[in-house]
Amino acid sequence: MTFRADMIKDLGCDWTILGHSERRTLFRECDETVARKLVTAVKSGLKVIVCVGESLEERESGRTEDVLTRQINYIKSSKNVIVENAQNWNQIVIAYEPIWAIGTGRVATSSQVQEAHRFIRALIDTVGKSVKIIYGGCYFLREQRFC
Repeated sequence: MTFRADMIKDLGCDWTILGHSERRTLFRECDETVARKLVTAVKSGLKVIVCVGESLEERESGRTEDVLTRQINYIKSSKNVIVENAQNWNQIVIAYEPIWAIGTGRVATSSQVQEAHRFIRALIDTVGKSVKIIYGGCYFLREQRFC
């Protein structure tokens, strides 16, 4: 289900999640759509968790950095008002959400997550130094899997 930004605000919510893997795969939301929704959400005063991440095929073929670069570049593109106002970056959290580590039985290692976070930070550092980057996939803790 999709909600407009004003509907989300009317419900008293301050946050929205965009670019979630299920939206990207089931509803075929592309990077451009996610970026457009991000602009709308930020202009409406919502804070946004925007998800980025690669599929298993993309990871196994060594294209993780290409995918993350493409997704982040849409977020910070010159067409995007976010770039024009650095304060808007305070309303954004980037969630590294590798599609292959959600509901597949596979789990990203801490080094894989750290590599992705470092790479994302390098991509946004010139425009979004204060942006928080979190992990949104499954993980193991004391030999138990959490998703």
